[in-house]
Amino acid sequence: MAHTPIRPGGRQRRSARALPVVLGAGAVALLLRVAYLIDARDNPLWRHLGLDLQIYDAWARRIAAGQGLGEAPFTQAPFFPVVLGATYAILGKDPVRALWVHAIVGAA
Repeated sequence: MAHTPIRPGGRQRRSARALPVVLGAGAVALLLRVAYLIDARDNPLWRHLGLDLQIYDAWARRIAAGQGLGEAPFTQAPFFPVVLGATYAILGKDPVRALWVHAIVGAA
């Protein structure tokens, strides 16, 4: 078996070649998410939340209002309500706007 010598910078060249592929995949992912959000814009479940979504929404609204995380121990993980609360604080308390932020973050 022949041994291929390791050349300095070889890993960097592969990373540079992979960058357009990664950026292209991210762009396609964002395009698909945007197409879905536009197509499903009349979805009533986006305005009338149920089950866990209603709990997360109420928790995020309290966080956005500056009331903190609430009492520990948590029955649900607090990371999502914290991010949602930050989104509400910046963009307003609208779950549909939060979906757009999720689309961007998910594509990234």
